Amino acid sequence: MNGKYSWNDGWSFLKTSVGTSYAEAAARKEEFTAVNIPHDWLIYDVLNLYQDSIGWYRKRFFWQEKEEKKAFIIFEGIYMDSTVYINGTTAGEWKYGYSAFTLDITEHLRQGENEILISASFHNPNSRWYSGAGIYRNVWFKVTDRTWLPENAVYISTKRMEENTFLLSLEGEIAGERRKEAVLLYRLYDEDGNEVALKAAEAVEACGKNAGKEESCGKDKENPVESSDRKYLVGNVKLYRKPGALYAAYGACAGRKSHSAYGREIRFPLFPFRSGQRIFPERAAFETAWGL
Repeated sequence: MNGKYSWNDGWSFLKTSVGTSYAEAAARKEEFTAVNIPHDWLIYDVLNLYQDSIGWYRKRFFWQEKEEKKAFIIFEGIYMDSTVYINGTTAGEWKYGYSAFTLDITEHLRQGENEILISASFHNPNSRWYSGAGIYRNVWFKVTDRTWLPENAVYISTKRMEENTFLLSLEGEIAGERRKEAVLLYRLYDEDGNEVALKAAEAVEACGKNAGKEESCGKDKENPVESSDRKYLVGNVKLYRKPGALYAAYGACAGRKSHSAYGREIRFPLFPFRSGQRIFPERAAFETAWGL
């Protein structure tokens, strides 16, 4: 069934030395122990926090969907160099430990029971602070049709045009076999859940020559997407808790996404700032997960 499901349960773990191969780790299945995700194996030995090592994560799961379905695994964070194996074949790699990534595993699945094995290789030194190691954030399993809305493919921005009026720019992408037949539809809701009327901003010069019109482009030759870029004028924008309900329609719903949008303009007086001077807001939090 289409949807995005938590995939934090049912994992087991094995720690090995650097250089351990997939075949060697797979042969030691009886040594894996159950763990909960999110998980950090580096903290296990506080007397040797930064030991070079590889963490292996194993999970067995069932796939019984129809052929027209696709399967994705969404990792919110694995530290650090990770490789994902599905049924003994490499499904993908990710080298940056502070960012999320999504893998299309459809072609690696078989009907019935499947196995996923993930290696996360930790090499020190690699950070100025304690980084941890392993699958340290949530994991999700996503099922879609062959035409779908990709992860993190909705872009929203606002710009003040006049008093109490903002230009709301929305862009979303559609991927899959029937993407050229699909149309992105946008709906905007206020804090109380009431739908807000959207007025196309075709006459506003700041919108650009294609304002209010749909644009399409293929950004990735291997996994091309269609892009729809639209701009609207919205009055009294504060916080819209559901400016999503974004979905692709081509006779059937391909998915829905909800996002929050703000319309706010901040002005700084000329004094006491100098041209080129860097400014940091007071009480700002710069998290390591930002990858700064």
